[in-house]
Amino acid sequence: MEEIIKTNLFESEKSSYLADLVKHKTGKYYINLKQSITGFGDSLSSQEIKINPFVLNELIEVLINYRDYLIEVDKDIDFHIPQHKIDTLVERYMKGITLEDLSLQFDISLEMIENILANRGIPIVSNMKPSNKRNNYKKQR
Repeated sequence: MEEIIKTNLFESEKSSYLADLVKHKTGKYYINLKQSITGFGDSLSSQEIKINPFVLNELIEVLINYRDYLIEVDKDIDFHIPQHKIDTLVERYMKGITLEDLSLQFDISLEMIENILANRGIPIVSNMKPSNKRNNYKKQR
């Protein structure tokens, strides 16, 4: 009998994806990916693929390369950012990490980071220490 060890669900406009880490009855593990697509008239079609863990590193590298290519050639693609990544980004910003550093850490554009913060009602402020302006002005008599 097969046992599902972990499950993740993520969704886009017309598709949902279910990623399962499965332990086979032989004791070996594999990843099962299932895509369900909602079509016209609420019809549903699904596809499933089983992935051997030994090819995961290579598969992940290929997918990252495809994502990077798509970012360059199709500016209209809006890549989904997982909620946990957004939460971590906001937490780090609130601790004083600059927008530029967050952009490097998360590989997200400054504009997208600003949008994430604005959508959460978080004001964007400078991390610079205020200068003591009193010393810059002479007292007038």
